[in-house]
Amino acid sequence: MKEQTISNLKKLKSFHNGSFGADIDRAIQALEQQPCEDCISRAAVLDKKELVELEDGQSFYSINPKDVETLPSVTPQPKSGEWIDKGYDIGNCWATCSECDGYARGYAKDTGWGHDYYFPKFCPHCGARMNGGGEDAKQLTE
Repeated sequence: MKEQTISNLKKLKSFHNGSFGADIDRAIQALEQQPCEDCISRAAVLDKKELVELEDGQSFYSINPKDVETLPSVTPQPKSGEWIDKGYDIGNCWATCSECDGYARGYAKDTGWGHDYYFPKFCPHCGARMNGGGEDAKQLTE
């Protein structure tokens, strides 16, 4: 099925090379990407953690390296999200990531008519690329 999709995209590119050529090339490249042997799922690793309790009452989580070696490799998939406006408080503008609910503070930029608030292009918590959001959740442009 993947090979058929790639073939169809190549045919489509022959008709729309000018306007959509680069987008079609990126889609083909993503489909042709092979799993990375050094990439494993973070969730799969965390499922392998074990709580170790010491005699003095302290505890920590441990992961057996042999368990990690047995995990299957995965193809990294880029995350994409948007900032969700959470309003203002004491001169700060706040938003949350649509992927992980992590908070970020907007950075004020004087426009001459007041301040616009800009947010990072990537979530500092999960790494998702921010592709949009509400009117007050604009992209950091500098």
